Amino acid sequence: LRAHLNKLMIRLTSIGRQRPFLVIGAALLMLYGLTYHGFIGSVIDESMMLGVTAQIADAHTLQINPLYPQLLEWGAPAADPAHPIYSKYGIGQSLLDLPLYMLGKLIPTPLYARTPTDNPFLPLIPLMLSMGLGSFVTLLTVFGVYKTVHLIDYSARTAALIAVLYAVTTLAWPYAKRFYNEPSTACALIGLVYFSIRYRRVGWFRDGLAAGACLSAAILLRPTSVLFIPLPLLYMLPMLNKAVVQKWIAACVRAWLPLLIGIGAGVLIMLGYNAYRFGSIFESGYEPGFGRVPWEALIGYVVSPSRSLFLFNPILLLAIPSGWLLSRRLPRETLYVLAISVLPAFVYATWWAWDGGATLGPRFLVPSIPLLMLFAAPLIERPRWRPALIGLGVV
Repeated sequence: LRAHLNKLMIRLTSIGRQRPFLVIGAALLMLYGLTYHGFIGSVIDESMMLGVTAQIADAHTLQINPLYPQLLEWGAPAADPAHPIYSKYGIGQSLLDLPLYMLGKLIPTPLYARTPTDNPFLPLIPLMLSMGLGSFVTLLTVFGVYKTVHLIDYSARTAALIAVLYAVTTLAWPYAKRFYNEPSTACALIGLVYFSIRYRRVGWFRDGLAAGACLSAAILLRPTSVLFIPLPLLYMLPMLNKAVVQKWIAACVRAWLPLLIGIGAGVLIMLGYNAYRFGSIFESGYEPGFGRVPWEALIGYVVSPSRSLFLFNPILLLAIPSGWLLSRRLPRETLYVLAISVLPAFVYATWWAWDGGATLGPRFLVPSIPLLMLFAAPLIERPRWRPALIGLGVV
C-alpha cells in the first residue's frame, strides 16, 4: 500500500509540474466548495434566472408562470398569471446553466430547495449543481487572466501569480459561489480582451470570431454590454493612410468582419428573445431606471464603506501606478482594457439601484476586476514589489 501511495504521489507531482493549472484549478474548486454557503436565494436575480433554466429543462418553455408564486416571495413584481410571464433578465445565464441542471436531473431526489416561507422551489440536486456555475466560470476567468498576462509578454510566473491573486484576494471568491451573472460576464469580457489582442497581433480570422463570440456572450448575459461594441472596433482600427483612403477602408472591413460576425449572432439572439417575450425587439422587460446624476455612485464606487471597489479589492490599488507603467509600453492595449473596465461604472452610476441591491461590494463592477488585475503585471514582474502585492491581497 505504501508503495502504491508513493507512486501516486510521484505521479501527482509530475502532473503538477507539467500542468500546474490543473493543480491550481483543483485547489480553487476545493476552496470555493469548502466555503460554499448553500442556496440562499436572497434576491430575485438568482432565483428568476434559475427558474428560467428549470422551465426550459422541465417544461421546454421560456414562461415562468408555474414558478411565479414562489418568485414573488423573493420580490418579483406582480404579474397576471392568466398571461404568459417571462423573466426580464438576459437569457445567457440560464442557457449556460442548462447542462448542469440537466446533469442534476439524472439523480432522482425527493428533496427541494425552499423559498423564504419554506415552500418548495426547485429539486435540490439540480439546483446545487447549478449553483456551481459561478465557480466554473470563475476558474475559466482565472485561466483567461493567466493567458492574457502571458500574451502581453510577461513571464508565466507573473501571469500565474496575478491569476491566483485574482481568484483568492478579490470579490471573485465570494461571487464564485453565487448565481449572479456578473462572474459569467467577467469571463466573457476577459475572453474578449484576450482574443481581440491576439487577433490584432496575429491576424487569425478565428481569433476575431472568438472575440466577437465572447462579446455576444456578454450581451446575452447583460444586455447593457451592447455598449462595449465600439471598443473592440476602435481597438482594431488600422492607422489612417490619407493618401490611400480606399485601402484604409478595405483594411477596416477586413479587420472588423470576423468581430461583427461574432457580435451579430449575440445581438440577433437578444433582439429575437425580446420580440418573443414582449412583442418588440427594443423591449427588455426592465423598468425605466437610467438617468440619475452619476456623481454619488461614482464617489461610492471609490470610497463608500459598502460599495468601494478598492475597499473590497485592495490589491487593485497597486494597479493604478502599475497601469501607468503598462501604458508606457503598451499604450493602445492599456487604453482598450481601461475603457472596457470603466464603462460599467459610468453606465451603472446612472442606474437607480447603482449599489446592486443586497449584495457584497460593488456587484456591477465585478466584471471589471479581472481586467483591472492585468494592470498589476508591470509591478508584479519586479520581485521587490511582490510582497506588497501579496500583502494587499491578504488584506
